Amino acid sequence: MELLWNVFETGSNLFESCVVIHFLCAFLHHDFKNTKGKLIYLIGVALDFIAMTLLNSITFYEGILGVIYISIYLIYSFIFLKGTVLKKVFAAFLTNVVLICTSAVVTSIASSLFKSSFYSIYEGKNTIRVLTIVFVQVLLYFIYDIILKYSIVELKANEWRLILSILFISFISTACIHIVTVNVELEYYYAKLILAAESGIIILNIVCFNMTYALSRSNDETEKLRIQRQQEEFRTHYAENIKEQYEEIRRIRHDMKQNLAVISMLHSEGKYDEAQRYANKISDNLSSFDMVIDVGNDFVNAILNSKLSIAKQRGIKVLCTAASNISGIDDIDLCNLLGNMLDNAVSAAEKCDNGFIEVSVNADEDKILTIISNTIKESVLEVNENLQSTKNSDIHGYGVKTIQSIAKKYDGVVKFYEEDNMFYCQVLMYKQKIASCEYASP
Repeated sequence: MELLWNVFETGSNLFESCVVIHFLCAFLHHDFKNTKGKLIYLIGVALDFIAMTLLNSITFYEGILGVIYISIYLIYSFIFLKGTVLKKVFAAFLTNVVLICTSAVVTSIASSLFKSSFYSIYEGKNTIRVLTIVFVQVLLYFIYDIILKYSIVELKANEWRLILSILFISFISTACIHIVTVNVELEYYYAKLILAAESGIIILNIVCFNMTYALSRSNDETEKLRIQRQQEEFRTHYAENIKEQYEEIRRIRHDMKQNLAVISMLHSEGKYDEAQRYANKISDNLSSFDMVIDVGNDFVNAILNSKLSIAKQRGIKVLCTAASNISGIDDIDLCNLLGNMLDNAVSAAEKCDNGFIEVSVNADEDKILTIISNTIKESVLEVNENLQSTKNSDIHGYGVKTIQSIAKKYDGVVKFYEEDNMFYCQVLMYKQKIASCEYASP
């Protein structure tokens, strides 16, 4: 019987560690699919299981010592998991508050129902303890699962601090209340009051969590509206400027015949030095408007030619291939998409000694696939997985979000990945049934 009980205790501790660490990892969007992700998860389970086993050998109820678990979750999150500092702190506290509150309330309910002391439930080797442990584990699993179904997005710093302070107070209050109930033999009436107090704390935490979710959704919607407004302003202004630049390029090309006529005349008159100077001047003027590609669409031509010409001026090598049937996507959306993708690529490539950018725009009857890659000095995704902007400009700060929102508009997807010191931004978009108006190139 002693052996069976030890196996049960060990098994329940291991199961609890698996559930707790799975929630912590999932809440911080940890990837369980690859071998590295699974190994990191197992490391967390082992740390939690060892800590739980050691604490159980010291005391039958951790109480305030439960802060050790929070410390372990924090250290584990900072070393192995991704996310902002405030979100990691929130996840560590939330994980432990749910754990301690669930355990405390279930134990209090068991004590009231079976009229058993808390000490006998925690220390006894009986059916009541078995039922309590099993019910706590099952309840934890479902509570964590429900929380994960809430799509928590970003909160402001002051909102994070408010939520964290509530979780901290809840942890301390629940621990203190339960320390009293464990160490003091209470009458049935007072035990019910303690249960009511613990239930009240849980209700406050549920309200707190719903507030967190509501604030998250509100902030997310506000951010989307802000991005949308700035996108509309930026798209219109940017497209007009690009169109003007391309019209200038067309004008220069149109003037080339006259320029060549002047050079021919100077040459025929024997004014070779003047002809050379005139040719050099024309060459300098044209260098900033170097034509790269013509796909039969003025907007696409303008954005590709202007951005890739800028890249060349900054010493970046460029390779560009594009289909000639680019349609089915609004011209301004396409201009905005390519502009942001190229801005990011140029910004990264110019930091490299041998900067290189490759642009590929492929299209068929149903979809358009755009892939822009650039050289990088070091991995971008390892240090900035969410690709949050480090620029001061408000417009640049929404580059990645703009790319993602345009792709979403056309039921597409965006993929960022790295291979052989190259960063890839891949955007797949599906054409609309009614294509946007195209502008014929001369």
